[in-house]
Amino acid sequence: MGIEKRSVAIVFVPVGLLGLALLLGFYFGAFRHRGDPLSNDPVHKGAWEMAEQSAEIHCRFRVADTRRTMEVVGAALHLYRVEHGRYPARLLDLAERPSEIDPSAWRLGGYLGQIPLDGWGNEFVYRVQGRNRESYDLISLGMDGREGGEGFDADIRYEKDKLPEEKK
Repeated sequence: MGIEKRSVAIVFVPVGLLGLALLLGFYFGAFRHRGDPLSNDPVHKGAWEMAEQSAEIHCRFRVADTRRTMEVVGAALHLYRVEHGRYPARLLDLAERPSEIDPSAWRLGGYLGQIPLDGWGNEFVYRVQGRNRESYDLISLGMDGREGGEGFDADIRYEKDKLPEEKK
């Protein structure tokens, strides 16, 4: 019995060390900094290009996901306005009944089960405009979560007055 347990441990330790060596080799080999002399090596250069392409595809997916989520929130805002004559004071009012709304006029389950986040896990910026809450802005602050920015850090604004096929 003691020999069997010992032989299993002897096998797993070298395999674990081999896995660690492979991970470290991959990290220090394929993901070297661009200023590194080995970055001219075609294998390393190719790994960088693949990583950059993968990151860009991932960010494009998040932008598309954010736009789809904004469509859902926009539809919920529109329905709220149709039923109550104005937009809600806050996005949370789509999920939880505000005190100003009569319980008999509140739809079961609200307008959204929960307030969704943008593709990067940030809350949307929602600004109600006008004295009677007749307009609003719905904005994602992009990848960096700050106003402004360029590329994937740029703000994404919901265009509520256009039909879905007109939005590009």
